[in-house]
Order: sequence, then structure tokens, then C-alpha cells
Amino acid sequence: MCDFKIEKYPQHDTTEQEKLHSEIINLFTDGLGMYRDIVNKQHVDNYIQKSILSDISNINDTYFTNEKSCFWIVKNKESQELIGMVGLQYLSIQNSKTKENVGELRRMNVKESERKKGIASKLLETLIEFAKEKNYSKIKLSCWVQQLAAINLYKKFGFKIVGEPRCVNIEKQVYDYDLELILQ
Repeated sequence: MCDFKIEKYPQHDTTEQEKLHSEIINLFTDGLGMYRDIVNKQHVDNYIQKSILSDISNINDTYFTNEKSCFWIVKNKESQELIGMVGLQYLSIQNSKTKENVGELRRMNVKESERKKGIASKLLETLIEFAKEKNYSKIKLSCWVQQLAAINLYKKFGFKIVGEPRCVNIEKQVYDYDLELILQ
């Protein structure tokens, strides 16, 4: 079994950030790369590039601009290799009657060779505990319908599928599930 440690992304250590940057991109790219043949190669590659440009290359701006968002990394204790990550991005949702504190679970990924060792479960436990401390009402996420292991893990933690699969690319026949975990 892998001995690992979960820690917050080093938001104030630019030297460590520079070291982690390519590792995070590689972990994300490799993790989703396995879906190229299952989902659709072009759709997956476009999603990876869009994600790198939007938040993965801007972790501080995306996950540390307020105290209700966070990004965690997992390292192998012995080798210090990056083997997992997850982010929780705060979304303040205002409707006509109430304001909800909602978080979006993003970028959950564990290195393929390190899966089935409890790392994703520990990441989810950490993220959910953080969300409860910050008084989130719910956590939501989206994932491809083909991500069965991930969907089963989320369900184990109480996430429920909301609605029917949503078509995200009609031409490529790509569908997402929206899931959410009600905390309050």
C-alpha cells in the first residue's frame, strides 16, 4: 500500500508551484487520456486543453481568491511524487429567495498506478470536511457517463445523480452526468 500525504496546494511558495505545474498537467492529462477511445479523442483533447488554460494553469486565481475554495494535492511520502489532486471551487448561487453556498468539485484525479488504494476516498473526505467547515449547502460535479468507477465512488459518499445525462457534444455523442451532495 502506498503511504501518501494530502496537503493544500502551496499557494505562497512559487518555487514549489513551478515544480508542481508540469506534474499537475501530466497527472490531469494522463488521467483523462484513458477516455480518449471510450468518450471521443477530439472531445477529450479539447477538454484537457480548455481545462489547462482555464484553471489548472491558474490554481491560485481559481482556488485561493477566497477562503471557501481550495485545491489539494497528494504526494507519495517516500518519493514526493505527485499522485493525486482535487479542487473545490466556491460558487455563490443567488436565487429570488435565498443565497446558497455551493461548491463545484473539480479536477479529481489519482495516478492510474495508485488507484484502488484509498487515495480518492481520502481526498473526498478532506474536501467534504472542508465544505462542511465553510458552511456549504451542497457540492456539485459533472463527469462523463463512462467514468463508472468515479461515479460509484461519488455515490458511496452520498452524491446523487441529478436529472438525465446531459449532452455536451451532440456531434461526438458525449454525455455528462451532473451529481450533487446535499450538506445542509
